Amino acid sequence: MQTIEIRTAQRVAIEYALASLQERIFALILDVVVVFFLFIGLAFIMQAANISSQALWMIFGILAMGPGFVLYSILCETFMDGQSVGKRAQRIKVVRLDGRELGQSDIMLRGLLQMVDFYYTAGVVGALLISASEKRRRLGDMAAGTTVVRLERADFRLTDILNIVSLDDYRPVYPGARGLAEADLLTVRSVLKRYEKFRNAAGATAVADLAHRMARLADAPLRADADLNDVIIFLKTLTKDYIVLTR
Repeated sequence: MQTIEIRTAQRVAIEYALASLQERIFALILDVVVVFFLFIGLAFIMQAANISSQALWMIFGILAMGPGFVLYSILCETFMDGQSVGKRAQRIKVVRLDGRELGQSDIMLRGLLQMVDFYYTAGVVGALLISASEKRRRLGDMAAGTTVVRLERADFRLTDILNIVSLDDYRPVYPGARGLAEADLLTVRSVLKRYEKFRNAAGATAVADLAHRMARLADAPLRADADLNDVIIFLKTLTKDYIVLTR
């Protein structure tokens, strides 16, 4: 599984699994089907409005020649947080490589260059670039500074971290962990994993900052002057508590 590390605005490095070519193709096919039915619906509406048959099919043909699909992609990624109907079904989404939020200019660039990546070249250019590039990026991604990732980060789930059978085997320390989101704990896992791999001052600072933020979210006690070892123990304990309490 090919992965990519993206550093968020909070300077937290998160590892994501890159979407495969197959997943992106399936998403594209689903989106083409959606657009096809949207065009059929538009045709019926125009026919009901007594627009002449010749004008109807002229408009329909123009929309079906690529721009309609580009408009669909731009609107979807704008209002669905970097996803389209097909991407949502495949559980993949567009993200910026620098960790910033996807901007309108990024979405426009990706959408317009679909004409080159897929439409004018029958998908050959897009498929070749996704397969051959290091970060699986088509031309639109390269221009916009984006790529497409799976929503599940890297290749782990919370239930894979610890082998806790039931509440009888472990007694939670921080009841407030129940109110956390799984995404929060996946971030904890990602930051700890990175610090174990690269033990440096920046990593230690990220671990400490994250621990104090999680303590506030879980309403859990953590001393402001807690040393790094205590902070790591706190985060691991919080993860255990979350798994047990939300089972």
